[in-house]
Amino acid sequence: MSKSKEIKFRLTEKELETANQLAEKYGMTVNALAKFMVLNLEAPATKTDREAIKKMNTKIGRIGNNINQIARQVNTSSYFRMDEKEQVIKSLLEIRNDTRNLVGKEEISEEEFRKEGQAVMRSSRNLFSWK
Repeated sequence: MSKSKEIKFRLTEKELETANQLAEKYGMTVNALAKFMVLNLEAPATKTDREAIKKMNTKIGRIGNNINQIARQVNTSSYFRMDEKEQVIKSLLEIRNDTRNLVGKEEISEEEFRKEGQAVMRSSRNLFSWK
């Protein structure tokens, strides 16, 4: 493991004030801001933006959970013909992958989606035995 190196630079009072304001705006220290700016060459998301993204990711995760629950109900239901079930599952997979794309995640295959649904069904049977 290599030793970390120290970089020093001087700022005028006005530059330091600007640096402090930027650091406060982005919810980080001046050192962290300087390091981020040097390594990424772009402004970081503001704290408000990061919080909004976190909330959006949570909501999208809930949508994915709802999709899994719908898929489970469709698979266990006797109200649908097999071809109808297949069509619903494919539509749910498409919606699931659209939500994954929104948060920058890789799409999942139909096989993975079905395995995920089977795992949920097994765990729910263990949680809710109606004996």
